[in-house]
Amino acid sequence: MTVSLALRNSPRVSAKTKEKVRKMAEKMGYRPDPEVARLMSRLRQAGGRRSNAMIALADLSVREPGTEDGYFRQIMQGAQERAEALGFRVLQAMLGEMKCSVPRLFNILYNRGVNGILLLPPKLPLTLSLELDWSKFAVVSTTYAISPHLVNRVVPHQFVDMSRVLRRLKGAGFTRIGIFFETDFEERTMYQFTAAITLLGLADWIYRTPSRHSLNELEIRDWIVGRRPEIILTPFVEQLHPLLGKLPEATRPKLYSLGVSELEKIPCLDQRPRAIGAYGINLLVGMIHNSEFGLPELPATTM
Repeated sequence: MTVSLALRNSPRVSAKTKEKVRKMAEKMGYRPDPEVARLMSRLRQAGGRRSNAMIALADLSVREPGTEDGYFRQIMQGAQERAEALGFRVLQAMLGEMKCSVPRLFNILYNRGVNGILLLPPKLPLTLSLELDWSKFAVVSTTYAISPHLVNRVVPHQFVDMSRVLRRLKGAGFTRIGIFFETDFEERTMYQFTAAITLLGLADWIYRTPSRHSLNELEIRDWIVGRRPEIILTPFVEQLHPLLGKLPEATRPKLYSLGVSELEKIPCLDQRPRAIGAYGINLLVGMIHNSEFGLPELPATTM
């Protein structure tokens, strides 16, 4: 059993014993049979309290329940559907609801038999402590907004997406293209959108506001009247739409959503959040089956 656990990188075996077993396995020329490994993983998943049968969808930011945006909710939905399709139970671990620290949350998840954690996009950019104990879990992130880059992640290819959007708009005859961001949005997206905007010569057309929930109506109206954009791209069309409705029709720009929008008839960039969640689960399950727990030596980003 000790040999089996050591070869599966189990946190139940000391680092010294793991190294001893690995050296002996290498000396003997041992190679795991992937079909046997897959079968044993399924058998372990089928029974026992400490099984691989549960995945946590974790939001490590503190937000009020019910305030999640559509992008967040669709990532959760895609992840939950995919995890259940692969036979895993899903635990939603929302730090704001559980009212505990991140280390305490990790202990709770481990004690509930969780082996895999999918990190969801936080409300604001989040920096995690290097002192956290990751060794018991396989972990995948679905966001750039959690730093430092310690774990594998699955994210949209936002530089390519924005480049395509802007080139299509320019090809359709738009020349005055406004972009409205919250001040922390560019950091949350690792400046992928901003890089594409700058590359295509539109950096001066970015309007930054501290928060989508406290838009300065007078400033925005003056900016629009002065710059006369033909179209505005923004991740918060719901908040901007009623404000633009107060402008004279002759100066009212079109709207284009850079996120999931509940408004009808407004074109949007579909970043496929449900697919992001599902691909994140695919990667996470593969890591669990291969016993890839703890922090990877070289964290990878899948776009």
